[in-house]
Amino acid sequence: MAQQSAPPLNRNVLVTVEKATAKSGGEHSGIIVGNVREELLVLGGFDGTRFAKGERIVVRTLLEGKVFQFDSSVVELASSPVPLMYVAYPKDAKGVDLRKHRRLKVFMPIRLLGVPDLGGANLDGVMVDISRGGCRFSSNKAVNPPNNLDIEFTLPGDPTVFRLRGQVKQCLPRGGVFTSRVVFLDNFDDRTALIDTWVNRFAPFDVR
Repeated sequence: MAQQSAPPLNRNVLVTVEKATAKSGGEHSGIIVGNVREELLVLGGFDGTRFAKGERIVVRTLLEGKVFQFDSSVVELASSPVPLMYVAYPKDAKGVDLRKHRRLKVFMPIRLLGVPDLGGANLDGVMVDISRGGCRFSSNKAVNPPNNLDIEFTLPGDPTVFRLRGQVKQCLPRGGVFTSRVVFLDNFDDRTALIDTWVNRFAPFDVR
């Protein structure tokens, strides 16, 4: 990640914040409310009590189509009239490389076409995460490895109907629901490039 000058941090810009010591998945989403003489950045829109005064944090934001992140610390917390968090204004920022195949948690309908385990019948399910390389979905019937099948879905905000060939790598039962992991077999064409762009657009603000 190349270090760059801190970009202008304007009001009403979405951010995610996590503790510097947190493992992956500890992000909390919020919004920039303003700044104090470019010494303090004021964040709101989330429960600030999740952080402590003096705690080291990592802040990420999307500006002009690029994701930036910077290290900071919690200077002050306010609870009234709304929760606010004052953090040290960044002196520098790092551009985050989004070219990796990031995975995004989702909840959207999916249709499995020609499932071998079901005698070639179709099966509707719910996609629970997606990346350029594959996805996970839940259904009320088992779809076991190494089934090869076609997967049909659309992405929120995009009218494109995706139909990709995939191979089931894992199927786990839990409480009458089966969650399967699928690898896309044609994961380097224009369709999966569109998926990659969509995932990278929303991944910085994925609240787990």
